[in-house]
Amino acid sequence: MFEIPLSDGKVCGTPDLIYYENNKAIVVDFKTWKYFNAEKINKAKIQITAYNYLLEKNNIFTSNIGEIWIINENGVNINRFNITNQLKLEWQEIMHTFLKNNSNKEKRNYEN
Repeated sequence: MFEIPLSDGKVCGTPDLIYYENNKAIVVDFKTWKYFNAEKINKAKIQITAYNYLLEKNNIFTSNIGEIWIINENGVNINRFNITNQLKLEWQEIMHTFLKNNSNKEKRNYEN
C-alpha cells in the first residue's frame, strides 16, 4: 500500500484508501469519530467528492461511489454512498469560495 497525492494545480489531497470495483476507483475515508451526526457525515461525503474530482482530473475512472469507514470502540461502520450531482455542486461552491477568498488575499498581499 502507498499514498498517492492528487492535484489539479489548484487543490491537492491524499485519500486514505482507493480500491477498484469493476475497474473503477472507489475512494474510502477513514474516520475515528466517537460520535457522529448528519453534518459530520455530509462533510466527509464532500471530502470524498473532492478526491473523486481529483481522480477524474488525473484520468482515473471512478465509480461515483464513496465510502466512509467510521472506526471506533464500537467497531467499524461502513457508510457507502453515491456521489450525487448535489454533492458535486456543494464541492464546486466550496472551491469557488475558497479560490475567490485566496485570490482576494493575494491581491491584498501584493498591494501592501
